[in-house]
Amino acid sequence: MVDLVIMDIDMPVMDGLEATRRIRSLGEWRTSVPIIGFSNCNDGNGQRACADAGMTALVSKAQGLDALLDTIQRLVPTSSPDLE
Repeated sequence: MVDLVIMDIDMPVMDGLEATRRIRSLGEWRTSVPIIGFSNCNDGNGQRACADAGMTALVSKAQGLDALLDTIQRLVPTSSPDLE
């Protein structure tokens, strides 16, 4: 089982939104695993599209590593202390 997925939104061939929809459609634990979208954009439309696809959160690459780590710790509170 996977504790967390960090999904790049702008991947070639299949974007992160479609990949997330496919993961969610597989059922079982895949419906509840947190998926964090990671994108160059963090506007209202992007947030809405990510939520509609089944992502748990969206972090802009411009927000940096601290924002990503804060989001990971919020979504997976039992994460390893190595992330701190």
